[in-house]
Formats: sequence, C-alpha cells, structure tokens
Amino acid sequence: GFYLLAVAVVLLLLYIPYGMAVYANRVDVRILLGCFAGAVAVLSAIWPRRDVFVPPGPALAEASQPTLFRNIRQVAALTDQAMPTEVYLVGDVNAFVAQRGGLLGLGSKRVMGLGLPLLQALSVAELDAVLAHEFAHYAGGDTRFGRWIYRLRHAVIRAAANTRESRILSAPFIGYARLFLRITNGISRQQEFAADALAATLVGSRPLQTGLKKINGAAPAFQAYWQAEVMPLLQLGYRPDLADGFARFMAGEQNNTAMTQAVNARLQQQVADPYDTHPALPERLAAVAHLAPGDQLNEQPAVTLLQELPRLEAAWFQFIFGAAQMSQLTPFSWDEIGVRVLVPRWAGAIQPYGHLLQGLTIADLPRLRQQRNSFATIYRQRTNLGIAEKDWPALIHRFLGTVLAYILVQHGWQAHKNMGETPHLTSGNQVIQPFEFVAAVAQGQMSAQSWQESVSELGIGSLSLTGPIEATHVAELPVVATSPAPPEAGNQPDTAAPPASANIISLAMMFGLLYIGVVILTLGLSNAGTVMALAGLG
Repeated sequence: GFYLLAVAVVLLLLYIPYGMAVYANRVDVRILLGCFAGAVAVLSAIWPRRDVFVPPGPALAEASQPTLFRNIRQVAALTDQAMPTEVYLVGDVNAFVAQRGGLLGLGSKRVMGLGLPLLQALSVAELDAVLAHEFAHYAGGDTRFGRWIYRLRHAVIRAAANTRESRILSAPFIGYARLFLRITNGISRQQEFAADALAATLVGSRPLQTGLKKINGAAPAFQAYWQAEVMPLLQLGYRPDLADGFARFMAGEQNNTAMTQAVNARLQQQVADPYDTHPALPERLAAVAHLAPGDQLNEQPAVTLLQELPRLEAAWFQFIFGAAQMSQLTPFSWDEIGVRVLVPRWAGAIQPYGHLLQGLTIADLPRLRQQRNSFATIYRQRTNLGIAEKDWPALIHRFLGTVLAYILVQHGWQAHKNMGETPHLTSGNQVIQPFEFVAAVAQGQMSAQSWQESVSELGIGSLSLTGPIEATHVAELPVVATSPAPPEAGNQPDTAAPPASANIISLAMMFGLLYIGVVILTLGLSNAGTVMALAGLG
C-alpha cells in the first residue's frame, strides 16, 4: 500500500508540469523544479537499500564460551530452531535476535545479541526463558516478517521526513505513517505474546515472569550505574570491572529500592500504548500466569556461564572506545575506589582552602562555618560563581565532610564506597560516615560543644587538620561513547547503507534532464515568448 501511494504521488508530481505544458502551453520553472524535487525526495525514500549489518558488539566464539553456547543450543533444540550464525556481546539489559545482511532478504544471516548486564541481572533459568522467547521469534517467522516491516517503517519515516518542507506533500505520508505504525506495532505486540507463551511452555512461566520483572528494574538501573559510576571513572582514565560493579550497584539498598519502584511503576501501566511495540508488563505477566511454573530451575547467576570475564569486558570496552583510547584506560577494581579515586579527589577539593585549616583540629570543624566569607571568596575565584544563600548549606556540608574524610584517611582510616551510597571510613571495628556525621554541624543543628563531645568519644577530636594535602593528578580522557542500546527483534537500528551520494546525484541529474527535455519538447518551443514563459518571466 505504501509503495503504491508513493508511486502515485511521484506520478502526480511529474504529471503536473507536463499537464501544464500540454493544456496551458506554459510551465513556471518554479513549479517544474518544485515538483521534480518532490518526486526525487519521495523516490529517494523508497529506493532499495542494501542491508549492511554493523556488529553491535564483539562476537562470542563457542570455542572460548562452551558453557554459554551449550545453554543456547539446548534452548534452540527445545524450540526446534537452528543456531544463530553469530552471537554478540552487547552493553545493555537486553537480548535480541534478527536476520540481517543481504539484499531484499537474500543472503541474510541469523544473529543474536546478549547483554552483559542482562547476564549479570538474571539467573540461568531466567536467561533460558529469555532465550526461548527470542528463538520463538525465529520459530514464528517474526524476524523475516519484522525485517520487511523494519525496512518499510523506515521508508515511511524517510518519506515523511523528506517531504516535511511541504505540508501538502507530507500530509499523505504522515497520515499513512500513523496508520502503518498502529497496525504493525499491534502485530508486534501479538508476536511478543506468542513468543512469551512458547517460552513459558518450554521453560516455565515463573522464570519468564521473574525475568521480565528483573529486566524492567535492571534496565534503568544500568543506565544510572553507567552515568553515575562508570562514566566518571572512564573520564579519570580507569576501566572498571563492568559486571562486578553492576552487581554491587544492584545490591545497594538504595538502588535496590529504586529498581523495585521502577518495576512497580511499570506494573501500574495496565495497557500498552497503540504505538508501543511490546505489551505492557502486567499484560505479559497475566498472559502466561495459567501455564506451569517450571521445575528444577537453575538459580545460579547467568553471568557464571561466561568464561574469562575480564577478557570479555576488555574486548567490549575496546569495541566501544577503540584500541587507541582503550590503551589509555587502566584496569580498575571497585575495591580500589577509596585509594585510587576518593582520596585524591578529596585532597584536590580541600587543597585550595588549606590556609583556613591552620591551627585547627577535628574538634574545631564547626568553626569553619564562621569562615563563610573566606570560603566564598576562594570558591568564587576557582569557579567564577558566587554562592547563593540556598546553596551554602550543601557546599559547607560537602566541604566539612571532605575535610573530615581526608584527615581520617591520613591517620590510618580506610576509605570505602558502596554503589549508590556515600563513602564510609573504617578503623578496626569503628565505622564513620563522614558526610552524614557532619550534616548536623553543616546545617547548624549541632552545637560546637556537642560536636566536640562526639568526636572525643571516637578518639579523633585532637587530630590536626593541617596534615599534608597532596592531590594526585589524574589526566582526564574524553569519553567518546556510552553503552549502546541493542536492538529488539524486528526493530533493528537503521544500519542499511544508502546508495552512494554520487550515484544518487547522477541518477537524479539524468532523470531530471530527461524529464525537463520531455516537458520542453512538449511545449514545442518556437518563439522567444514561450522561452520567457518557461522561465516564468512572460
């Protein structure tokens, strides 16, 4: 239907100048060029494009990952499907299958993507349910159908985009796009229901249901983990343990609560939007609730199926950032965050204000609140910003906590940080959360006397604030990419290579000259007046 609409629009655009030449014996050049440009825009949108598949991550080899591939083969056998030609490690809480490459469906291959954070978030049984769901897309022919839908969807979108300068010309394509998306996305949702049903039947409804819930909680958690924890380390030149860090992040009390809230929010959406490609979470859970829950489920973390995890993570980082930048990133364990990140950062933060600490001890920390003007002057010089009244409590809170943390580290305390939580310090059996500890002082809720009594009981009140402050310099490296979002089955990224620009221009020029020649011949130019009419000057 869409291609018939597009061809009809092209023919109409080409006929308008021709009809003017035949019936009015004149053509306005502006109309001629406008109609021709519109026809080219529509034709370029529907022009066949070769599907050039761009790998979404490093390829996994069965020889080096026998346990994972054994699991994949078992699920493939359950669904009576052939193995994918390639399996890729991707950096998102997702799994996908597709048929990519080739021209017009010929020469394509089966590919699968498995997210490293997905493997960290799910159990083996839940991963099996996800794999069964993906193989069900193969079994149902969804990847073949989805391939055409995907290509047609982008042709529709390109047609609407290419004609957006003309409200009249774009109107039929925008209307068609809306209708097309509602229909095809409705079909996509039914395919998801069918894939869920097959997966729950073969593996069990319980691992599918728990896996779906975990995915809906872990997906936003991974984005938060990447932005808040991983990116800052990459900018400092460190390459952290990705999977281990994500496991720690999810285990944090605050983060776990946030994940639960994310799942609950999804559970509140009872019905999917007409333009959604997937059903709402409650719809998916309810659709398989009547099926057997499954038995003898493997509750081991799915990430244990991977071998040589550090090597895989290094390969993934190199795929994302390239070999040159990868060589500048130092491997980093999350257990080292105190020594290698926190302490140098604290030192750098308080170094400019060192003279304000002269002659003071930890017991005197509340007195720093009285140094507001001096603190504000230095802060303004360093940042070119003043301190608004509403921002002062937070700044002094951060500064006092940083001073306390750094001085304690200089006296043998160990710095630690759990994912998503503020740092804490330990010395033997003693534990101090420096930023929480000074909160009452920073906000003026604790008197100097009460503070002195508290720090004296901890045996730290007499420690001097004038110890050596050495800020470790760490060169910042530009981060060139974030974790790519892998595609879903039947909804692949637009990696189809367009025709070479030179070829498009040549074809357009040849077609344009031929078309204009036909119009001119139709006019039968026999006098200068007609020439002026053609030029729009008559």
